[in-house]
Amino acid sequence: MEIIIRSGNLNDIPFISRLLKAYLDFSLSPLRRYLTHEIEKCRSEFCNELKKRLEEKTLISFIAEEKESHSFLGFCLVEDVRDSVTGEDEIYVNNIAVEESAMGKRVSNKLLKRVEEYAIERGIPVVTGDITVANRRSMLFAMRYFNYKPEKVVLLKYLE
Repeated sequence: MEIIIRSGNLNDIPFISRLLKAYLDFSLSPLRRYLTHEIEKCRSEFCNELKKRLEEKTLISFIAEEKESHSFLGFCLVEDVRDSVTGEDEIYVNNIAVEESAMGKRVSNKLLKRVEEYAIERGIPVVTGDITVANRRSMLFAMRYFNYKPEKVVLLKYLE
């Protein structure tokens, strides 16, 4: 199977939304005491915000698909941000998601390589992203295969 990465367009929103809804739990901390209806509301609002930002082009998407069949395999969302201290531009990886059937086929590798190429094309020397500690597999992937370094850890404690 040959995988291609292309720039996303508005026609990709249903695919991205479907996959995001399925994988949004990876971005939710297991330490938080979320109620089921709060998670469902978050999913819905997140997908609505995603559509709006893709339409406004404040969020960029890259789509992984199988070359011959054009079947969707995964996507990556990125946005331009500024470092809060230096004011320098950075590319922020908002989300990466891969179809379960495409796991182990190097789709994430190809998507992240495309993000780095995009940053280089734009002359932006830094790529950042957030990963919850519950998503250890993704964290290790980014550190091991792409040499990303953990920058900060957010601590949480419930005061009972």
